[in-house]
Amino acid sequence: MPNSLISILSRALCLKPHLAVAAFTLAVATVIHDPRLEGYVYSDIVSLYKYRVAILEGREGIIVPYRDFFLEYPPLAGLVWLASVNIRLPGLDPLISHYYIQALVAAVSGILAVEAVARLTSPRRAVLAALLPSMLVYSVYNWDLIALAPLLWGLYQYRKGGWLSSGLLIGLGGSAKLLPLVAAAPLALHSQAGLRAYSIAVALTALAFAGVELAAPGWFRDFYEHHSGWYIEGSILLLFGDPFSPELRRAAQVLAAVLVVAAIAVSRLLRADPVEASFYSISAYLLGTYVYTPQMNLFPALLLLSSSAAGSALTLLLLLQDTSAALVILVWHWSEDPLDPLSPASLATYSKVSLLALLLLISVLRRWRVLRRSAFEGEERT
Repeated sequence: MPNSLISILSRALCLKPHLAVAAFTLAVATVIHDPRLEGYVYSDIVSLYKYRVAILEGREGIIVPYRDFFLEYPPLAGLVWLASVNIRLPGLDPLISHYYIQALVAAVSGILAVEAVARLTSPRRAVLAALLPSMLVYSVYNWDLIALAPLLWGLYQYRKGGWLSSGLLIGLGGSAKLLPLVAAAPLALHSQAGLRAYSIAVALTALAFAGVELAAPGWFRDFYEHHSGWYIEGSILLLFGDPFSPELRRAAQVLAAVLVVAAIAVSRLLRADPVEASFYSISAYLLGTYVYTPQMNLFPALLLLSSSAAGSALTLLLLLQDTSAALVILVWHWSEDPLDPLSPASLATYSKVSLLALLLLISVLRRWRVLRRSAFEGEERT
């Protein structure tokens, strides 16, 4: 988007340029997923409502997620559902009302995430975050942004020295999806303050999960069985066997754990700052796990843009990688069998995964060179 157009848009919306771009992207995202649009882009927001909530329309009383219908997402996402399925916006049918309430929450989360990128790095990087293909395709799609925005603000607060607020924010993100806890794991070894922040985050997430379990006994078991039994999706493992293979899933779980531990160790050895270390950790997990659905790409993409590692060349590579992630859902329904190793969706997946691996490798090597150069300059001064 030309700078002059960004300037016009920001003045019209009375917003900072990066927030104006984000508002524009999120508005377009809301339109393309609107189920009233012919040929609308698929979203879990609409799909789950149709298959789980629509049959409950017309019943008396409040519809409660987890109790009245199964929801495989953590409590913060459940709170959004509690609002969207019980509040009826004037003039809209239940599905469309639900969709626009969810879209509003996603848009606010997207604005907050972009502002966090601006504060962690620069407004220019925030503009790039707002223009990412994944921000357009996946912002109003699932519940990643309501997990990612608190994570980014938690890392920002940690940088400012606020370990308590950092832990609470990261825990809030973990209450929407568990990915923030994976991303923020390097904090536990960064410092005593980092350990305190991470402990608070884990405790808050656990408390939120416990609250749902008390309200809907057996939910956590169903939650675990649902996710542990999911087929291989969005992973390079599609090349290596049956996507429904339990053995391959278990191997992927071990691989993901090993890669995350290795990423944390590398970040510690290279003295990476917490944001860059979070990029290492979440990327390692996504590269190893058997479920790397394309909307999850918002996590490594915005974390990389929020870190000092993202130079011009790396940003261009990220754009290519993120475009591959956006293509996955756009070609998913073109495929007779999207899980076929050679389907268009699988080919886009291989591109997404291999380019993320390359981004991670380049980031680590750059950090190693910076550390080596600093050590060499220190030796020269002595």
